[in-house]
Amino acid sequence: MKNNLALTIVALSLMLLQAGCTQESSTASSEESSTSGNEESSTSGSEESSTAPDERHSTANQDESKLGSEQATSASEASLIVIPGQQFGNINKGASIDEIRSKLGEGNITATEIGIGEGETISGYMAFKGEPEREFLFFYNQDGNLTAQISSFESRWRILGEITIGSSLSQVVQANQGPFRLYGFEWDYGGQVTNWQQGKLAKYEQSLTLILTPLEFKEAAISLMGASEFSSEDPMMIAADPRVSEIWVTL
Repeated sequence: MKNNLALTIVALSLMLLQAGCTQESSTASSEESSTSGNEESSTSGSEESSTAPDERHSTANQDESKLGSEQATSASEASLIVIPGQQFGNINKGASIDEIRSKLGEGNITATEIGIGEGETISGYMAFKGEPEREFLFFYNQDGNLTAQISSFESRWRILGEITIGSSLSQVVQANQGPFRLYGFEWDYGGQVTNWQQGKLAKYEQSLTLILTPLEFKEAAISLMGASEFSSEDPMMIAADPRVSEIWVTL
């Protein structure tokens, strides 16, 4: 009888112990699940909160960078505008060589000889040597006025914001707001504009000289060779399709 009672007590103790372990396990599992959920929720919220401002900040920086780039490009283009008789970029009429060196940078000015036609040369300067987009030649005439020459096919200098190296015959007509006359090709003054015929560019006759050259010398261009003058409206001149190859400006 005593033995049976002892066994019963042991069995009850084991059952109570197992029940306690099961409850602890369930509680621990519940706590871990709750903690994990809270951590994930907190982490997710933190990441979303952190990411949103970063994305907005990044977008704002990109917008500012784009605006700054556009403003820089605009300012750069404005500094490459040429007004015959008045200014060449930020070089104004009457500027001395020392003033030009100061504005463009001492290292950007190199002494050189410049061809002025019929085998003659004159002592002058090259600005921005090796930079085809900005490169130009210039010298001072006997009267002290500055004359500049642009011929680089990659040049970004623009006369009155319209004409540049490579401009077509029709583009020059448009800038002049009317036809003009020019010499035939393949001689010392080949392709040089001789008369703006009271067009918009006529007032720059003493300070602007354009030379146009065909990209290819086919039948039309060959028929226009020599020292004769031709109209920009001549069908053969239109067919020859000459482009601006040299620009001379005097300040």
